[in-house]
Amino acid sequence: IIIFFAIFSFYFLSIQKIFYLFVISTAVYLSGILLFFYSISSKRALLKISSIFERVLSFLPFFKNFSKKVKPLFLNVYSTFKLYKNFKIWLISLVLSLMIWLFSAFYLQLSFLAIGLNPNFFVVLSFFCFSSLVAVLSSLPGGLGSGEAVSIFLFSFLGFQASQVLVASLIARIIYWQYLVAGISTIFKLGRKT
Repeated sequence: IIIFFAIFSFYFLSIQKIFYLFVISTAVYLSGILLFFYSISSKRALLKISSIFERVLSFLPFFKNFSKKVKPLFLNVYSTFKLYKNFKIWLISLVLSLMIWLFSAFYLQLSFLAIGLNPNFFVVLSFFCFSSLVAVLSSLPGGLGSGEAVSIFLFSFLGFQASQVLVASLIARIIYWQYLVAGISTIFKLGRKT
């Protein structure tokens, strides 16, 4: 869900080259998703995809040792996702994930409203998801700083000042940490009762 919303952040930027990157990244993303679902659809499809990867990797000297590990890796992924072939589990996971990301973007939207700005909610949603994705990829604890930097960069294309975006991001972070602390304390409290 996060990647889907993050891809649409490029739609809101008016730079022509970035829009072309959006189209290319969307095509690559959808191709990868289709290939992934095809590979976990059956064991035969998985072995077919893994043999293609083995052949491709065997030509590259750096990956020669890795090419022997491709089939066991793919079989491990297949056995893991075989447990989740239940459509109801996928649907519940999708709905919960969608609700979490919409709620997260909503409290960032409220943070912008608190400082007197009113950006489009879909812009906030897509920029929030993209900055969260970059924050996770940065490997910093909690994505601290990198998510805000990406938010400032993206919202600057819409005419927002860096200080405004930083304040809204910090307000949203404070709200997030309050819910996190409340959730952790609830888990500990419930854990003591059982």
